[in-house]
Amino acid sequence: MTVDVVVLALLRATEQTPEADDVTAGPWGAIMIGALVVAVVILMRSFLKQMRRADQAKEAGVYGDEPTPPAPPAPTDDEDHPSRR
Repeated sequence: MTVDVVVLALLRATEQTPEADDVTAGPWGAIMIGALVVAVVILMRSFLKQMRRADQAKEAGVYGDEPTPPAPPAPTDDEDHPSRR
């Protein structure tokens, strides 16, 4: 027998593969996924809050721009077609 055959036989004898049911996430995996979901929700709420503040500051002219003027009133039917009066 050559050394390669002996080493290969030893590797096959000591190789232990787990069964499909033996490998599971377990409770720690569920805890980590839950913690990640909670963290994403908290970060998204904070992000939306900061975006609202930035929009309000932009409308107030904090960033050096002119304050955003209010939207003009919607035209009535008579203003759309002055020839139809």
